[in-house]
Amino acid sequence: MKATTSAKQKKSSAPTAPLPLKVSAIGLTQTEADTLTKLEQEQSDLIGRVISRSAVVRALLRLVDKKIEPLELRDEIEIELSSGRRWGHDAVKPI
Repeated sequence: MKATTSAKQKKSSAPTAPLPLKVSAIGLTQTEADTLTKLEQEQSDLIGRVISRSAVVRALLRLVDKKIEPLELRDEIEIELSSGRRWGHDAVKPI
């Protein structure tokens, strides 16, 4: 019986497989792309290995979910909407 118990313990301590990823494209201004590049480099330097932009974005989304209130996010979205940018259109090109 002890062998069965230790086998169960080994199974539960095995690492779980990471969740599958869904590919998403996002549009960024040059300033936002530069910020993402800066964050990517900072984290690569801190961690000591190459960190992808996707890893940075996923980490930021987890932080947003935990630490930013919905009203704070809404305020930032309002700023984005008031900038004149519309989905599928560049703000500097005529519609």
